[in-house]
Amino acid sequence: MAANPWLERRVFHWAHQGGAREGPSNTLCAMQRALDAGAHGLELDVHRTKDRKLVVAHDDELRRTTGAEGSISTSTLDHLRTLDAAHQWAEGEVAVDGAPPERYPLRNDGPGPRTPDLGIPTLDEVLARFPGVPLNLEIKRWRGALPLAKALKGLGRDDIIVVSIRPWALWLFRLRARGVRVAPSPVGLFAFWLASRVRFPLRFPASVAIQPPLRRKGKLFADRRLVDAAHQAGLAVHVWTLDDRAEIEQAIDTGSDGIMTDRPTVLAAVLAERGVGWGGATRE
Repeated sequence: MAANPWLERRVFHWAHQGGAREGPSNTLCAMQRALDAGAHGLELDVHRTKDRKLVVAHDDELRRTTGAEGSISTSTLDHLRTLDAAHQWAEGEVAVDGAPPERYPLRNDGPGPRTPDLGIPTLDEVLARFPGVPLNLEIKRWRGALPLAKALKGLGRDDIIVVSIRPWALWLFRLRARGVRVAPSPVGLFAFWLASRVRFPLRFPASVAIQPPLRRKGKLFADRRLVDAAHQAGLAVHVWTLDDRAEIEQAIDTGSDGIMTDRPTVLAAVLAERGVGWGGATRE
């Protein structure tokens, strides 16, 4: 395997769900805000619609963000275009249900979103809007694995990472897009963590990073031992999802190569203060 470029891209600033506490989750609006605030890349979630289009949204169920009934997997793209992805968004929150109307600054009073940037975008729209921006794409359901492989395998990019909590989905993706790098599923991650406890040199040849939580059950999970084991295996460590300055500082101090956050302005400020942020981000 060629040298891992993600070990050089540090400390990398990932806007989780596009920066979901500073703009509506997974919308073009949030993504642009995050990049303007200093994010280096976008962590996004991918689903397949009923008519086999790839869209970017965290939940298959529509209610939490749009307030509408139904699901992405049973909806056509044309139907999704009529929904307001900012309907439940409030400043500082990912999604809030039943708050007073004034809490929803971007909600449209009529049908659909105020602007296309506040709707549910397609993956093609994201790629076209931000062509030079690194992406971390999570396959939320296995039906999205093969369409995503088809969309990415010919791009020839080394700045896209694909992940999934479902090992089966990740296997399907790799079957059709072996040139696109991945990060292990939680099963593989936990196996790697166990191996790091006994200093066993576990390897994931197709992976370029592990993506652990900073803490698990209240205890530090992404500790120095895990980071060192990852680096010895040629893997970067991207920790999620940190919005608190103290936790961001701790992740930096333990040697993490990247941090995912719902608050891009907070992470950008800490990286600037510490002078440790990656300097090669592209703004498009």
